[in-house]
Amino acid sequence: MGTAAKTPIGVFILVIWVMGCAPVSLQQGRGYLANGEYHQAVDALTNALNEAPDNPEIHRDLGIAYYKTGQYEQALAELTKAKRQLKKDSRLTFYLGLIYEQSGQYAKAIAEYANYTRLSRFSPMRRQIQQRMKWLTQQEAAQWAKTRLAIENSIDVASLPDHTIAVTYFQPLN
Repeated sequence: MGTAAKTPIGVFILVIWVMGCAPVSLQQGRGYLANGEYHQAVDALTNALNEAPDNPEIHRDLGIAYYKTGQYEQALAELTKAKRQLKKDSRLTFYLGLIYEQSGQYAKAIAEYANYTRLSRFSPMRRQIQQRMKWLTQQEAAQWAKTRLAIENSIDVASLPDHTIAVTYFQPLN
């Protein structure tokens, strides 16, 4: 029991030491992100990533900052890197859903939002996300229908043999 980490003072020193190990640019980047200064956050978090390139939380925070500045491809790249290690991070999952939604990839957005609702069972945003998923399902269905109508309009009906029957594809939606 003689180790300093088991005493209140030892625990305090250990916490201060661990916090001191975090790159200053990471702390600055998170401050910028919290204050809505997204371009500054990108710069600071990029510096933090140079100092600790394998830190998934920096990748996540940088991805969020990129999303907030409208740099969706960079955001997707950073969030995807972070997701390899932070599989149960609800913020990361939420922003991935936003990016997929922004790019019209509704099925992927729905999947990420479904993950979010599983990870954040008590989130005040859970109900809004579920409503968003319903809306996206409708958008996905409309997108699918437009594609199928375009295909149908491109068919030369005169080239079809007599007594031809059309069978439509059924796609179940959530």
